[in-house]
Amino acid sequence: MAGLFILAGAWVFLGLAQNLWMYFGAFVFIAAGGSLSGTIPLMTIICRWFVRRRATAIAAASLVAPIGAMAVVPFIAWSVNPNPGEAGWRFTALEVSGCVLIVAALAFARLRNRPGDMGLLADGDTPVQQSSYSTAQALLSRSFWLIVVGEALASSSVLTSHPFSITRGAGLTSADWQVFGSIQSTVAIVFYLAGGLAGDRVAKHKAMAFFTLLQVAGFAMLTVLTVASSLPAFYLAGALLGMGTGGRLPLNVATLADYFGLDSFGKILAFSILFSRLLAEFSGPPVVWWLYDTQGSYLIPILALAGMSLLGAFLFLKARPPQPPGAAAPQAAPG
Repeated sequence: MAGLFILAGAWVFLGLAQNLWMYFGAFVFIAAGGSLSGTIPLMTIICRWFVRRRATAIAAASLVAPIGAMAVVPFIAWSVNPNPGEAGWRFTALEVSGCVLIVAALAFARLRNRPGDMGLLADGDTPVQQSSYSTAQALLSRSFWLIVVGEALASSSVLTSHPFSITRGAGLTSADWQVFGSIQSTVAIVFYLAGGLAGDRVAKHKAMAFFTLLQVAGFAMLTVLTVASSLPAFYLAGALLGMGTGGRLPLNVATLADYFGLDSFGKILAFSILFSRLLAEFSGPPVVWWLYDTQGSYLIPILALAGMSLLGAFLFLKARPPQPPGAAAPQAAPG
C-alpha cells in the first residue's frame, strides 16, 4: 500500500515537473514506489495464499505485467500525443496516477497479507505449520546458492545473446530481428503458465533444469545461424529462448518458497534477486564481449553462452530440497 501511494504521488509530481531535476526526482520516486509495490511483496503474498498450486498462481500473476503493458501502453502513447491544443503528457501522468490510486483502493478493500488474517488456510495447506528458514540460515544453505548461481548463469545467457549483432554477419535484416523479439516475448508469456503447471506436477528443480535446457537448444539454433544464414533457425531460436525463460521464472520463486518457508521469504527472495542479477551482469556480458573481441566472431561466444545455460541446468538439478532448519545431519553407520 505504501508503494502504491508513493507511486501515485510520483506520477502527479512528474505531471507538475517544471525542470530537469523535478523530472529526475519523479522517476526516483516512481522506481521506489514500483519496488515497494512490485515483485517481492506481491510474490510473498501469493506464496502465503497458495501451497498446492503455488507455481501456477505465481505464473498467472507474472502474466499481468506483459499483458497489462500490451493493453495500457498503446493508450498511453495515444494520450501523450494528442491533437494540437489538447492535453498531453502532463495530463497523461495524472491519468496514470489515478489508475494507481484505483488499484490501491481495490488492494486496500480486498487484499490481505496472509490467509490467517481472515481465519483461513492457504490453498492446499494444512493446520501444521511448515518449518521455515531464517534469512541467515537460507544464505548459508547450499541449495540457495545453487539456485542463485544457476539462475544467474541462465539469465545472463539470455541477457547477452546479442542476436541483432549476429544478424549483421548472417544476411538478415532489422525486420527479421523484430520478428525474433516478438516471437521470443510472446512464447515466454505463454510458457509462464506452462512452467507453473509443470512445477505443480513434478519436482520444481527438475522442471527448472528442463526449461533451461530449452535455452541451450535455442543457442544451438543460433550457432547454426552463424554458420549458414537460416531464417527458420533464427525464429526457432527465439521460440526456444522464450520457452526457457518463461517456463523457468515462476519456478524460481516457487522453489525458494517451498525450500525455505515463508517466515522470512520476502528477504530471502530479495537477496536471491540481488545476487543473481549481480552475478548475471558480471558473468555474461564480459565473457561475450571478451570472446568476441579476441575471436572476431559470435560463434564462440554463443557456444560459451550455451555452456553457461547448460551449467545452470546442472546446478538446478543439484539443488535438492534442504533439510528442515535445525534438523541434525544423518550420521554414518559405524564401520
